[in-house]
Amino acid sequence: MAVFNGKKSIVFGITGGFAGLLSALLYESVNITNALASWTISGGFDAALISLFIVIGQSYYQSRTLPVTSRLISILIQGFIFGALGGLAVYIFMAVTSSGDIGRVIGWAISGAVCGFLVSKKIPNMSKKLAMVAGAIGGAVGCLLMYLNLGYVTGVIATGAAIGIVVASAEVMFRKSWVDVTVYSEPLKENGISMAKKTNQYVLNLGKDAIQVGYSADMDILLKAKGIAMSKEVFQITLENDKCYLNDIKTGEKKEIKPGEKVMVENCEIQFCN
Repeated sequence: MAVFNGKKSIVFGITGGFAGLLSALLYESVNITNALASWTISGGFDAALISLFIVIGQSYYQSRTLPVTSRLISILIQGFIFGALGGLAVYIFMAVTSSGDIGRVIGWAISGAVCGFLVSKKIPNMSKKLAMVAGAIGGAVGCLLMYLNLGYVTGVIATGAAIGIVVASAEVMFRKSWVDVTVYSEPLKENGISMAKKTNQYVLNLGKDAIQVGYSADMDILLKAKGIAMSKEVFQITLENDKCYLNDIKTGEKKEIKPGEKVMVENCEIQFCN
């Protein structure tokens, strides 16, 4: 499986880079001259916007939908608060140690770690520690790219992209068990000829948290109903003792999915891999 060339890495890199552009333009429009305010506000902008757009990228990657508004607002608020606190900590560190260049790298590493943490909360079964480490590495690498005389705006774009790419790549590198989901334009038929066309394909990690399958936008696997969907969540996919199960919420029936086996659920084909 490709690590740095996967679709998720591309999506996260693009959304992270775009967020970096917005953050840099927003920061420059404020025209801050005080060093303390500069570090706290830029740290807040960076963490909030990069986290926000990577989560939007994750939602697009999975279901071609946007996250609910309340989730987006929550990410913005948390990202700004933690990013600003990180910027404040770096400012104090730089003032005490007089280490400007090192402080800048640490500052971007903190912003990256905040982004990784917030993104991991929205990605099923992604290790928060892994995401924070990956985000910190991406932030530090992006900061080092700024020393290539890219300019502030270009440098922040590169940093946002680096954070997104490294976080997505880390998830792939340390993946153990997962489901490969293929989405079609309409519910699949068990028998006969189906005219359904493939519209998307993505991968979700399996772990301690169940994968939610249903008809509302906040589901991990979003189904397309034949008629009016009466239930928000209809199935859960769980990993128990290295075995994958499809659990019917309504009937309580539990079906094991063997490695490599494909199961049809409405307009989705789900394959268990390890």
